[in-house]
Amino acid sequence: MNPLPPSARKGAVAVLAVALLLCLGASARALSTLDDAKRAALLQEAMVLAARDVACITLFHLSNSWTTRKDLVYDARADEQTIAMAVSRAR
Repeated sequence: MNPLPPSARKGAVAVLAVALLLCLGASARALSTLDDAKRAALLQEAMVLAARDVACITLFHLSNSWTTRKDLVYDARADEQTIAMAVSRAR
C-alpha cells in the first residue's frame, strides 16, 4: 500500500525521472569526452545531481570470501569476479 496520494506519486515520479535524465546526460557526455579533466568534472556533476535529487538506500551488500591452501594467496578483485590468474604462491 502506497501512503502517498496519486497526485503526489505522479510528482515524485516526475522529479525522479528528471533527476535520472540529468544524471544520465552528464554521464553520457563524460563517456564521450576524451579530455581527462573535462570527463572528471562531468562525472562529478553527475554524482552531485544524483546525490542531491535521488535518495539512495542500500538494500544489500555483496560480500564474497575465498578459501585457499596455506601456500596460496588469492588477490580478490573489487568487482567480485573470481579469476584463476589472481592466485599466487604465498611469500
